Amino acid sequence: MNRKDISFFVNNQKIVGMLFYPEETDSNLPGVVFYHGRGSRQERYFERAESLCKKGFIALTFSFRGCGESEGEYSKQTNADATDDALTAFDFLLAQKQVHKERIGICGFSFGSYLAAVVSSKRTVNSLVLGAPVIHNNEWDNLAYGKISTEEIKSFMNKENFENNTAIEAMKQYKRNLLVIEHEKDEVIPETVVKAFYENAPAQNKKFAIIKNAPHKLKGEYYEEATRLTVDWFLQTL
Repeated sequence: MNRKDISFFVNNQKIVGMLFYPEETDSNLPGVVFYHGRGSRQERYFERAESLCKKGFIALTFSFRGCGESEGEYSKQTNADATDDALTAFDFLLAQKQVHKERIGICGFSFGSYLAAVVSSKRTVNSLVLGAPVIHNNEWDNLAYGKISTEEIKSFMNKENFENNTAIEAMKQYKRNLLVIEHEKDEVIPETVVKAFYENAPAQNKKFAIIKNAPHKLKGEYYEEATRLTVDWFLQTL
């Protein structure tokens, strides 16, 4: 297995990432890009990327602007900025000559899952893994993170109806392969939100998995279970 530091630019700001690829790199390999949660960084997904790489995948991790070593001030980023980052990262992976253009998946966690859903309506994504997906108000798209309170997010997620929400509308169009993972003891994401992503998708092949007793942020055995579910899913669908 090999890995190399990569970078790309969005609006003249540098995004730092890591590309993982097998020792013997054939053409037409499946590829997966990882979208981390808001305020997190790419390093949390190195283990999953390595696990996929050992199975013959090319995997891309990166830190969104304002996170990790990527440029940008975190508090000034917006959901629209993050969507641009996510699309550019997807296109970066798509441009790798060894990657099969129709065998690309996205693995998102929390806010990364929200972005993965949005990207699925703008690009051809053959397989999605959405871990503990969060949902955001469309009206926040161009509002800086620093101006959205935790209380506002919690209040919005406790709604009973998410009609016309960008991410849910994207899921209503998604017809390929979908794995949604719920953390049973998630103190951040209501079960109704997680199920909204799953139930609204007319995916030809979809699965709902629950990691028993898991909190929102995964560690130890819970992280290992999420990794196993993710790798197995992409092996089956890509």
